[in-house]
Amino acid sequence: MTKKFITGESEKSSSEFVIPDIFDEKDRFIGIESGKIYDSGFICYTGVDLNVDKVMERILENRNLNFLQKRRAKKVIDLYLKQIKTFKISNSVKLGNGYKLEFAVKK
Repeated sequence: MTKKFITGESEKSSSEFVIPDIFDEKDRFIGIESGKIYDSGFICYTGVDLNVDKVMERILENRNLNFLQKRRAKKVIDLYLKQIKTFKISNSVKLGNGYKLEFAVKK
């Protein structure tokens, strides 16, 4: 469990929680609720313990996934949550190959 998650970083939009793009299998984030695409995000404090089941529940409120998609999503989200723990709040991050979180360099 962790009390940290990632919010999307966009010039135009307000923050929303983001996950790796498990639907198109690309190295980018997508908004859990909106489906908007984000190249990078910020580690934030949620104040609530998050685990794979809680995150999956939120995803399933907004998307319909078949059995195989759910299984794959659970594996990716589990890896994602473990990686988030290693970063500090307010770190800017992006996704590298294989959904690996990396520090994002500001331009």
